[in-house]
Amino acid sequence: MIRPIIISLALALTIAPITAVRGQATSDDAVQLATSILTKGARLFDTKDAGAMAETYTEDAEIQLTSRENGELKVAYYKGKTEIRKLYEDLFKDAKAIQSKNAVESARLIRPDILVIHGTFKPDTDSDPLPFVQVRTRKGDRWLMFRLLIFVLEKD
Repeated sequence: MIRPIIISLALALTIAPITAVRGQATSDDAVQLATSILTKGARLFDTKDAGAMAETYTEDAEIQLTSRENGELKVAYYKGKTEIRKLYEDLFKDAKAIQSKNAVESARLIRPDILVIHGTFKPDTDSDPLPFVQVRTRKGDRWLMFRLLIFVLEKD
């Protein structure tokens, strides 16, 4: 019973800043920064290098993957670089050549070292775009993923 409350609270805290971002003007600088980060990220994804992908995350990063199973929403959690690397290894295991693309819908620097990005990801040119929310933190000259919410849901 406590876990659903914690999950709801964590999701609310993660999405609350996003709601504020969408209601405010997105800075051009943040959009340019996000576009640069996501363009490089798509190129790295295309290499199918699970280790390199995991290195773009903080040690305590978390991915929340939301999907629908038998009409119900289901959320899978991947916490820390080890689990995230395993997720990418599984994803790339039988993958053919990939040509992915990210699109930035909005971006905002919440603080000089925290960037929130709302956008879509196409795992390949013929796939439907998947909505996502990223929270990134700057470590030196790198913007590492701290939280990723991605929605793998079929179109209605």
